[in-house]
Amino acid sequence: MILYEKNGHSYEITEPPFKIGGEATLHAVTGHPEWVAKCYKPEKCTRERENKVTVMSKLQVTRYFKDSVVFPLVPLYQDDNCHTFAGYLMERVRNITELQEIYFGDDLNQKQKTIIAMNLCVMTNLVHSAGQVIGDYNPKNIALDKATGMGKLIDTDSFHITVKSNKNGSVRTFPCKVGVEALIAPELRKKLSDQHADLETVQGGSFTKETDLYALGFHIFALLMGGATPYRNCVDMAALGDSKNVSSVNIDQFEAAKKGDFLFAKQVFGKKLPEDVPDFNILSPVLQELFKRCFIDGAKKPECRPQASEYYSALSTYYTKLKKCSCGQEHYLWEGYHKPCEWCRIQQFYQNKIGTPV
Repeated sequence: MILYEKNGHSYEITEPPFKIGGEATLHAVTGHPEWVAKCYKPEKCTRERENKVTVMSKLQVTRYFKDSVVFPLVPLYQDDNCHTFAGYLMERVRNITELQEIYFGDDLNQKQKTIIAMNLCVMTNLVHSAGQVIGDYNPKNIALDKATGMGKLIDTDSFHITVKSNKNGSVRTFPCKVGVEALIAPELRKKLSDQHADLETVQGGSFTKETDLYALGFHIFALLMGGATPYRNCVDMAALGDSKNVSSVNIDQFEAAKKGDFLFAKQVFGKKLPEDVPDFNILSPVLQELFKRCFIDGAKKPECRPQASEYYSALSTYYTKLKKCSCGQEHYLWEGYHKPCEWCRIQQFYQNKIGTPV
C-alpha cells in the first residue's frame, strides 16, 4: 500500500499491520525502520481528525519535547492528490513496557520506580510548557524502557490540543474525547454527571492542566505504593460495632475521589485501608504532603494539586534517602521509616493468602 504526504513524498506501507487497535492500525514503513504509519479505520478518517493531526504536526516544540512525546510527523493520504485522509507518520518506539505493568511488577525496585516517576514529571512538564494538555493520561499511552526508566508519551493524537491563530488571535481547541474512568479528575467527573454527558458531548470544556496533574499524582502514587490506588478502601467492621450495617458504607473509589477520602492520610468512619497496601509513612513527609494536596485538597480545589516540578524535586530527594532492607531482597524504604520492612510484610501476606486452603 502506498500513502502520500502533501509535499509529494510517498511511502510504502507494509501489510498486514503489526498492531490493530479500536480506531487504527499500525504499519511498518518500507525503508524507514525509524517510523510507523498509523492508519485510521475509514469511519474514523474525519475532517476534524485530519485538521488536528495537521495542526499537531506543525506545532513548534523543543527538541526535548520531541525526545519524550511522540507527535504526528506528517499527515498521510490514500491518493497523490491528498484528498482522502488516511492517518499519519510517527516515530517508532521500541522496548515498550506499559506503565500499569510496572505498578504491580516486582522486577523493578523502589529506586527504579522512583526514576520512572521522575521521568513522568519531565514528560508532563514538557507538554504543559508547550501550552498543551495530555487529557487521556492512560497508562497504556506511556511507553517505558525498564532498563533505563526513560519513557515516551504515545498515541498523542488523543491529546487536548489548543492553538492560537497568528492572523486574528482566535483560539481553536481540538478536545480529547477519550479517557480512563479511574483517571478522570473529580471536577470533570462531576461535570459529566451534572450534564448527563460523556467526553464527546460535554459542554464548557473538559480536560485541563489540573486534570493532568490529578492523573500524574495517581500514577506516581501507584508506582511508589506497590500498585495501590489513592482511594483504595474497604469496610471497617470493627468501627461499625454491633450494628454491622455494611450497606451504610459506600466504598466506591469514584465516590471517594469526589469527597477526597484519601484514607492514607484521612480518617473516614466505617472505612479502612486493606491489609495489602503499604504504610503511607514509607514515603518522605514532603511526598506525603504533595499527595494530600492532590487527593484531599485537590478534590475541592483542583488548583491546589502539585505541579510536576514539585513532584520531581520531592522525588529527587526521596531517591537519595532510600535505604535497602536487611532481608537481602531489592526492598528499599525511606531512611526515616524505622518500622519493619513493609515490602516484606506484604510479600508474606500474599504468601499466607495463597497458602491458605479454600
